[in-house]
Amino acid sequence: MTEPQVTLVIVPRERFSYTEQSLESLYENTQIPFKLIYVDGNSPKGIKRYLEKKAKEKEFRLIRTEHFLFPNQARNLALPEVDTKYVVFFDNDVLFTPGWLKHLLECAEDTSAWLVAPLYCEGKLEDKIIHMAGGLAHFRDRNGKRRFFEQHRLAKKSVDEVKSELRREPVELVEFHCTLARTEILAQIGGLDEKFLSTGEHWDLCLAVREKGGEIYFKPNAVVSYVAPPPFALSDLPYFFMRWSEDWNLQSLNHFREKWNLAEDDPCLQGHYIWLNRHRQRVIREWIRQFLPIKRDLGVLYCANVKQRLNYVNSSSHLIIKMAEELGFPSLAIELAQVFEEVTSANISSDLRSNRSYSFQLPPKSYQKRPLVALRDRLFRGRRFLGSTLRSLKSNF
Repeated sequence: MTEPQVTLVIVPRERFSYTEQSLESLYENTQIPFKLIYVDGNSPKGIKRYLEKKAKEKEFRLIRTEHFLFPNQARNLALPEVDTKYVVFFDNDVLFTPGWLKHLLECAEDTSAWLVAPLYCEGKLEDKIIHMAGGLAHFRDRNGKRRFFEQHRLAKKSVDEVKSELRREPVELVEFHCTLARTEILAQIGGLDEKFLSTGEHWDLCLAVREKGGEIYFKPNAVVSYVAPPPFALSDLPYFFMRWSEDWNLQSLNHFREKWNLAEDDPCLQGHYIWLNRHRQRVIREWIRQFLPIKRDLGVLYCANVKQRLNYVNSSSHLIIKMAEELGFPSLAIELAQVFEEVTSANISSDLRSNRSYSFQLPPKSYQKRPLVALRDRLFRGRRFLGSTLRSLKSNF
Protein backbone atom coordinates (compact mmCIF):
# COMPACT_ATOMS: atom_id res chain seq x y z
CA MET A 1 0.00 0.00 0.00
CA THR A 2 1.27 3.47 -0.92
CA GLU A 3 2.48 5.54 2.05
CA PRO A 4 0.08 8.49 2.55
CA GLN A 5 1.34 11.93 1.55
CA VAL A 6 -1.29 13.74 3.53
CA THR A 7 -2.83 13.88 7.00
CA LEU A 8 -6.40 15.08 7.40
CA VAL A 9 -7.19 17.01 10.59
CA ILE A 10 -10.84 17.45 11.57
CA VAL A 11 -11.87 19.94 14.26
CA PRO A 12 -15.23 21.23 15.54
CA ARG A 13 -16.54 24.36 13.84
CA GLU A 14 -19.73 25.42 15.64
CA ARG A 15 -21.76 22.29 16.35
CA PHE A 16 -21.43 18.51 16.74
CA SER A 17 -24.65 17.11 15.30
CA TYR A 18 -23.33 16.96 11.72
CA THR A 19 -20.32 14.84 12.67
CA GLU A 20 -21.60 11.54 11.31
CA GLN A 21 -22.79 12.89 7.94
CA SER A 22 -19.48 14.67 7.38
CA LEU A 23 -17.27 11.73 8.33
CA GLU A 24 -19.28 9.26 6.24
CA SER A 25 -19.05 11.64 3.28
CA LEU A 26 -15.28 11.82 3.72
CA TYR A 27 -14.80 8.06 3.54
CA GLU A 28 -17.26 7.63 0.68
CA ASN A 29 -15.52 10.22 -1.52
CA THR A 30 -11.81 9.83 -0.73
CA GLN A 31 -10.06 7.12 -2.70
CA ILE A 32 -6.36 7.88 -2.17
CA PRO A 33 -4.48 6.90 1.04
CA PHE A 34 -4.52 9.36 3.92
CA LYS A 35 -3.94 9.56 7.65
CA LEU A 36 -6.66 11.03 9.82
CA ILE A 37 -6.50 12.85 13.15
CA TYR A 38 -9.88 13.74 14.61
CA VAL A 39 -9.92 16.33 17.40
CA ASP A 40 -13.07 16.01 19.50
CA GLY A 41 -13.55 18.94 21.87
CA ASN A 42 -16.13 17.78 24.41
CA SER A 43 -18.81 16.52 22.03
CA PRO A 44 -22.07 15.15 23.51
CA LYS A 45 -22.08 11.53 24.69
CA GLY A 46 -23.73 10.12 21.57
CA ILE A 47 -21.20 11.76 19.25
CA LYS A 48 -18.36 10.70 21.55
CA ARG A 49 -19.45 7.05 21.32
CA TYR A 50 -19.83 7.28 17.55
CA LEU A 51 -16.31 8.69 17.12
CA GLU A 52 -14.78 6.07 19.41
CA LYS A 53 -16.45 3.34 17.38
CA LYS A 54 -15.34 4.82 14.02
CA ALA A 55 -11.78 5.38 15.27
CA LYS A 56 -11.47 1.66 16.02
CA GLU A 57 -13.17 0.65 12.79
CA LYS A 58 -11.20 2.98 10.49
CA GLU A 59 -8.02 3.07 12.63
CA PHE A 60 -7.67 6.82 12.86
CA ARG A 61 -6.23 8.87 15.70
CA LEU A 62 -8.87 10.36 18.00
CA ILE A 63 -7.88 13.17 20.37
CA ARG A 64 -10.59 13.91 22.94
CA THR A 65 -10.78 16.75 25.47
CA GLU A 66 -13.43 17.17 28.16
CA HIS A 67 -13.73 20.90 27.49
CA PHE A 68 -14.59 22.98 24.45
CA LEU A 69 -11.80 24.05 22.12
CA PHE A 70 -11.47 27.07 19.89
CA PRO A 71 -10.49 26.09 16.33
CA ASN A 72 -6.76 26.94 16.23
CA GLN A 73 -6.33 25.37 19.66
CA ALA A 74 -7.83 22.14 18.28
CA ARG A 75 -5.65 22.23 15.15
CA ASN A 76 -2.51 22.80 17.19
CA LEU A 77 -3.31 19.73 19.29
CA ALA A 78 -3.08 17.64 16.13
CA LEU A 79 -0.09 19.28 14.43
CA PRO A 80 2.68 17.62 16.52
CA GLU A 81 1.40 14.25 15.30
CA VAL A 82 1.39 15.17 11.60
CA ASP A 83 4.35 13.47 9.87
CA THR A 84 3.30 13.80 6.22
CA LYS A 85 4.30 16.32 3.54
CA TYR A 86 0.83 17.85 3.48
CA VAL A 87 -1.93 18.47 6.00
CA VAL A 88 -5.56 19.24 5.19
CA PHE A 89 -7.57 21.04 7.84
CA PHE A 90 -11.33 20.87 7.68
CA ASP A 91 -14.32 21.37 9.92
CA ASN A 92 -16.75 18.74 11.14
CA ASP A 93 -19.67 20.03 9.04
CA VAL A 94 -18.27 19.59 5.52
CA LEU A 95 -19.47 17.33 2.69
CA PHE A 96 -17.14 16.05 -0.03
CA THR A 97 -17.26 15.08 -3.70
CA PRO A 98 -15.32 12.28 -5.44
CA GLY A 99 -11.69 13.15 -6.15
CA TRP A 100 -11.56 16.23 -3.95
CA LEU A 101 -8.32 15.26 -2.18
CA LYS A 102 -6.60 14.01 -5.33
CA HIS A 103 -7.23 17.34 -7.04
CA LEU A 104 -5.88 19.36 -4.09
CA LEU A 105 -2.69 17.30 -3.95
CA GLU A 106 -2.15 17.53 -7.71
CA CYS A 107 -2.46 21.31 -7.55
CA ALA A 108 0.03 21.55 -4.69
CA GLU A 109 2.54 19.34 -6.52
CA ASP A 110 2.16 21.14 -9.86
CA THR A 111 2.35 24.70 -8.51
CA SER A 112 4.45 24.33 -5.32
CA ALA A 113 1.67 26.27 -3.58
CA TRP A 114 1.90 26.63 0.17
CA LEU A 115 -1.89 26.59 0.54
CA VAL A 116 -4.57 25.19 -1.78
CA ALA A 117 -8.28 25.96 -1.54
CA PRO A 118 -11.07 23.85 -3.05
CA LEU A 119 -14.27 25.25 -4.52
CA TYR A 120 -16.31 25.95 -1.40
CA CYS A 121 -20.04 25.41 -1.81
CA GLU A 122 -22.67 25.81 0.89
CA GLY A 123 -25.63 23.68 1.83
CA LYS A 124 -26.60 20.56 -0.11
CA LEU A 125 -24.06 19.45 -2.69
CA GLU A 126 -26.75 19.01 -5.32
CA ASP A 127 -27.74 22.68 -5.01
CA LYS A 128 -24.27 23.73 -6.28
CA ILE A 129 -24.35 27.14 -4.56
CA ILE A 130 -20.91 28.72 -4.24
CA HIS A 131 -19.70 29.92 -0.85
CA MET A 132 -16.31 31.03 -2.21
CA ALA A 133 -14.34 30.36 -5.39
CA GLY A 134 -11.06 31.80 -4.23
CA GLY A 135 -10.97 35.18 -2.60
CA LEU A 136 -9.12 38.38 -1.81
CA ALA A 137 -7.43 39.35 1.46
CA HIS A 138 -5.01 42.28 1.44
CA PHE A 139 -4.40 45.78 2.75
CA ARG A 140 -5.22 49.06 1.02
CA ASP A 141 -4.45 52.67 1.78
CA ARG A 142 -7.60 54.77 2.18
CA ASN A 143 -7.13 58.46 2.99
CA GLY A 144 -3.86 57.76 4.72
CA LYS A 145 -5.23 54.82 6.75
CA ARG A 146 -4.25 51.19 6.38
CA ARG A 147 -7.43 49.21 5.65
CA PHE A 148 -8.10 45.48 5.39
CA PHE A 149 -10.02 44.22 2.36
CA GLU A 150 -11.59 40.77 2.09
CA GLN A 151 -13.87 39.37 -0.57
CA HIS A 152 -15.40 35.98 -1.37
CA ARG A 153 -15.30 35.52 -5.12
CA LEU A 154 -18.56 34.44 -6.81
CA ALA A 155 -20.37 34.00 -3.48
CA LYS A 156 -24.00 32.80 -3.76
CA LYS A 157 -23.63 32.10 -7.48
CA SER A 158 -24.68 28.80 -9.04
CA VAL A 159 -21.75 26.64 -10.14
CA ASP A 160 -23.42 25.99 -13.50
CA GLU A 161 -23.97 29.72 -14.03
CA VAL A 162 -20.27 30.66 -13.65
CA LYS A 163 -18.56 27.44 -14.74
CA SER A 164 -16.57 29.25 -17.45
CA GLU A 165 -15.02 31.52 -14.80
CA LEU A 166 -13.72 28.65 -12.66
CA ARG A 167 -10.08 27.83 -13.31
CA ARG A 168 -6.98 26.93 -11.36
CA GLU A 169 -5.31 30.19 -10.40
CA PRO A 170 -3.47 32.06 -7.63
CA VAL A 171 -5.73 33.61 -5.00
CA GLU A 172 -5.28 35.44 -1.70
CA LEU A 173 -7.71 33.64 0.58
CA VAL A 174 -8.57 30.17 1.85
CA GLU A 175 -10.97 29.22 4.63
CA PHE A 176 -10.67 26.54 7.26
CA HIS A 177 -13.82 24.82 6.06
CA CYS A 178 -11.20 22.89 4.09
CA THR A 179 -7.65 23.87 3.13
CA LEU A 180 -4.48 22.02 2.20
CA ALA A 181 -1.16 23.25 3.56
CA ARG A 182 2.46 22.16 3.27
CA THR A 183 3.26 20.92 6.75
CA GLU A 184 6.71 22.52 6.84
CA ILE A 185 5.41 26.04 6.19
CA LEU A 186 3.33 26.06 9.35
CA ALA A 187 6.54 26.02 11.38
CA GLN A 188 8.02 28.76 9.16
CA ILE A 189 5.17 31.14 9.92
CA GLY A 190 5.21 30.39 13.64
CA GLY A 191 2.28 27.96 13.73
CA LEU A 192 -1.41 28.76 14.04
CA ASP A 193 -2.07 31.74 16.30
CA GLU A 194 -4.19 30.71 19.29
CA LYS A 195 -5.14 34.28 20.12
CA PHE A 196 -7.79 33.96 17.40
CA LEU A 197 -10.62 32.44 19.39
CA SER A 198 -13.55 32.60 17.00
CA THR A 199 -12.65 34.42 13.80
CA GLY A 200 -9.84 35.88 11.72
CA GLU A 201 -7.58 32.82 11.85
CA HIS A 202 -7.91 32.16 8.10
CA TRP A 203 -7.07 35.79 7.27
CA ASP A 204 -4.05 35.60 9.52
CA LEU A 205 -2.78 32.37 7.94
CA CYS A 206 -3.13 33.68 4.38
CA LEU A 207 -1.48 37.02 5.15
CA ALA A 208 1.40 35.28 6.95
CA VAL A 209 1.96 32.86 4.05
CA ARG A 210 2.04 35.62 1.47
CA GLU A 211 4.26 37.79 3.69
CA LYS A 212 6.80 34.93 3.64
CA GLY A 213 6.63 34.71 -0.16
CA GLY A 214 4.37 31.66 -0.42
CA GLU A 215 1.62 31.23 -3.01
CA ILE A 216 -2.02 30.28 -2.49
CA TYR A 217 -3.95 28.47 -5.23
CA PHE A 218 -7.59 27.76 -5.97
CA LYS A 219 -8.50 24.36 -7.45
CA PRO A 220 -12.08 24.41 -8.80
CA ASN A 221 -12.57 20.69 -9.48
CA ALA A 222 -11.90 19.91 -5.82
CA VAL A 223 -15.39 20.56 -4.47
CA VAL A 224 -16.58 20.53 -0.86
CA SER A 225 -19.65 22.02 0.79
CA TYR A 226 -20.01 23.71 4.17
CA VAL A 227 -23.36 22.91 5.79
CA ALA A 228 -24.39 25.66 8.19
CA PRO A 229 -27.08 25.27 10.86
CA PRO A 230 -30.02 24.92 11.00
CA PRO A 231 -30.82 22.10 11.39
CA PHE A 232 -29.03 21.61 14.69
CA ALA A 233 -29.48 19.65 17.90
CA LEU A 234 -30.18 21.37 21.18
CA SER A 235 -27.00 19.73 22.49
CA ASP A 236 -25.08 21.89 19.98
CA LEU A 237 -26.02 25.14 21.71
CA PRO A 238 -23.45 25.29 24.55
CA TYR A 239 -20.54 25.12 22.11
CA PHE A 240 -22.26 27.33 19.54
CA PHE A 241 -22.85 30.10 22.09
CA MET A 242 -19.24 29.91 23.22
CA ARG A 243 -17.80 29.72 19.69
CA TRP A 244 -19.56 32.90 18.59
CA SER A 245 -19.72 34.65 21.95
CA GLU A 246 -19.34 38.41 22.13
CA ASP A 247 -16.13 38.07 24.16
CA TRP A 248 -14.45 35.68 21.75
CA ASN A 249 -15.49 37.70 18.71
CA LEU A 250 -14.17 40.99 20.12
CA GLN A 251 -10.92 39.44 21.37
CA SER A 252 -10.30 37.85 17.97
CA LEU A 253 -11.02 40.96 15.93
CA ASN A 254 -9.01 43.19 18.26
CA HIS A 255 -6.06 40.80 18.07
CA PHE A 256 -6.21 40.83 14.26
CA ARG A 257 -6.35 44.63 14.26
CA GLU A 258 -3.37 44.96 16.59
CA LYS A 259 -1.30 42.24 14.93
CA TRP A 260 -1.71 43.69 11.44
CA ASN A 261 -1.61 47.37 12.45
CA LEU A 262 -5.15 48.40 11.57
CA ALA A 263 -7.22 51.30 12.85
CA GLU A 264 -10.03 50.75 15.35
CA ASP A 265 -12.60 51.92 12.80
CA ASP A 266 -11.53 49.50 10.04
CA PRO A 267 -14.71 49.03 7.93
CA CYS A 268 -14.00 45.40 7.05
CA LEU A 269 -13.59 44.37 10.68
CA GLN A 270 -16.66 46.35 11.70
CA GLY A 271 -18.69 44.67 8.97
CA HIS A 272 -17.45 41.25 10.01
CA TYR A 273 -18.41 41.96 13.62
CA ILE A 274 -21.96 42.69 12.46
CA TRP A 275 -22.03 39.43 10.48
CA LEU A 276 -20.86 37.43 13.51
CA ASN A 277 -23.68 38.86 15.63
CA ARG A 278 -26.26 38.14 12.95
CA HIS A 279 -25.01 34.57 12.57
CA ARG A 280 -25.34 33.97 16.31
CA GLN A 281 -28.76 35.62 16.52
CA ARG A 282 -30.06 33.65 13.53
CA VAL A 283 -29.44 30.38 15.34
CA ILE A 284 -30.89 31.76 18.58
CA ARG A 285 -34.05 32.62 16.63
CA GLU A 286 -34.29 29.11 15.21
CA TRP A 287 -33.79 27.62 18.66
CA ILE A 288 -36.50 29.83 20.20
CA ARG A 289 -38.89 28.77 17.45
CA GLN A 290 -38.42 25.15 18.49
CA PHE A 291 -40.24 25.74 21.75
CA LEU A 292 -41.92 29.14 21.44
CA PRO A 293 -45.53 28.97 20.19
CA ILE A 294 -45.93 29.84 16.55
CA LYS A 295 -49.17 30.59 14.72
CA ARG A 296 -50.33 26.99 14.58
CA ASP A 297 -49.57 26.39 18.25
CA LEU A 298 -51.55 29.45 19.24
CA GLY A 299 -54.38 28.46 16.95
CA VAL A 300 -54.80 25.04 18.53
CA LEU A 301 -55.39 26.67 21.90
CA TYR A 302 -59.01 27.06 20.91
CA CYS A 303 -60.11 26.40 24.49
CA ALA A 304 -58.19 29.41 25.83
CA ASN A 305 -58.66 33.09 25.26
CA VAL A 306 -56.04 35.36 23.74
CA LYS A 307 -54.92 36.70 27.11
CA GLN A 308 -54.12 33.18 28.35
CA ARG A 309 -52.22 32.40 25.16
CA LEU A 310 -50.05 35.49 25.35
CA ASN A 311 -49.40 35.00 29.07
CA TYR A 312 -47.72 31.66 28.33
CA VAL A 313 -45.42 33.30 25.82
CA ASN A 314 -44.59 36.37 27.91
CA SER A 315 -43.98 34.52 31.19
CA SER A 316 -41.72 32.01 29.46
CA SER A 317 -39.63 34.66 27.72
CA HIS A 318 -39.33 36.66 30.96
CA LEU A 319 -38.03 33.64 32.91
CA ILE A 320 -35.56 32.68 30.20
CA ILE A 321 -34.13 36.20 30.00
CA LYS A 322 -33.91 36.42 33.79
CA MET A 323 -32.09 33.08 33.89
CA ALA A 324 -29.49 34.30 31.39
CA GLU A 325 -28.88 37.43 33.49
CA GLU A 326 -28.55 35.51 36.76
CA LEU A 327 -26.04 33.06 35.28
CA GLY A 328 -23.78 35.90 34.19
CA PHE A 329 -24.66 36.36 30.52
CA PRO A 330 -26.12 39.89 30.35
CA SER A 331 -25.37 40.37 26.64
CA LEU A 332 -27.12 37.09 25.81
CA ALA A 333 -30.09 38.18 27.94
CA ILE A 334 -30.37 41.40 25.93
CA GLU A 335 -30.12 39.41 22.70
CA LEU A 336 -32.79 36.96 23.84
CA ALA A 337 -35.11 39.82 24.75
CA GLN A 338 -34.71 41.34 21.29
CA VAL A 339 -35.22 38.02 19.53
CA PHE A 340 -38.25 37.09 21.63
CA GLU A 341 -39.85 40.41 20.73
CA GLU A 342 -39.11 39.86 17.05
CA VAL A 343 -40.33 36.26 16.98
CA THR A 344 -43.50 36.89 18.95
CA SER A 345 -44.31 39.97 16.88
CA ALA A 346 -43.88 37.98 13.69
CA ASN A 347 -45.77 34.88 14.80
CA ILE A 348 -48.63 36.22 16.93
CA SER A 349 -50.93 37.79 14.42
CA SER A 350 -52.83 41.01 14.93
CA ASP A 351 -56.00 38.94 14.66
CA LEU A 352 -55.02 36.94 17.72
CA ARG A 353 -54.00 40.05 19.63
CA SER A 354 -57.40 41.62 18.98
CA ASN A 355 -59.21 38.33 19.74
CA ARG A 356 -60.77 38.12 16.29
CA SER A 357 -61.26 34.77 14.61
CA TYR A 358 -58.32 33.29 12.77
CA SER A 359 -58.09 30.39 10.35
CA PHE A 360 -55.70 27.57 11.27
CA GLN A 361 -55.01 24.09 9.94
CA LEU A 362 -56.37 21.21 12.03
CA PRO A 363 -53.67 20.37 14.60
CA PRO A 364 -52.32 16.88 15.36
CA LYS A 365 -54.39 14.79 17.79
CA SER A 366 -51.76 15.14 20.50
CA TYR A 367 -52.42 18.87 20.50
CA GLN A 368 -56.19 18.53 20.31
CA LYS A 369 -56.42 16.63 23.60
CA ARG A 370 -54.65 18.97 26.01
CA PRO A 371 -53.28 21.93 24.06
CA LEU A 372 -52.47 24.16 27.02
CA VAL A 373 -50.64 21.38 28.84
CA ALA A 374 -48.68 20.44 25.71
CA LEU A 375 -47.66 24.05 25.17
CA ARG A 376 -46.75 24.55 28.83
CA ASP A 377 -44.53 21.43 28.78
CA ARG A 378 -42.86 22.62 25.59
CA LEU A 379 -42.01 25.96 27.15
CA PHE A 380 -40.75 24.40 30.38
CA ARG A 381 -38.46 22.06 28.44
CA GLY A 382 -37.03 25.08 26.68
CA ARG A 383 -36.40 26.89 29.97
CA ARG A 384 -34.75 23.86 31.54
CA PHE A 385 -32.54 23.33 28.53
CA LEU A 386 -31.39 26.96 28.42
CA GLY A 387 -30.49 26.73 32.10
CA SER A 388 -28.31 23.66 31.54
CA THR A 389 -26.85 25.25 28.40
CA LEU A 390 -25.79 28.41 30.23
CA ARG A 391 -24.39 26.46 33.18
CA SER A 392 -22.36 24.34 30.75
CA LEU A 393 -21.09 27.50 29.09
CA LYS A 394 -20.11 28.98 32.44
CA SER A 395 -18.10 25.88 33.40
CA ASN A 396 -16.21 25.99 30.10
CA PHE A 397 -15.12 29.64 30.29
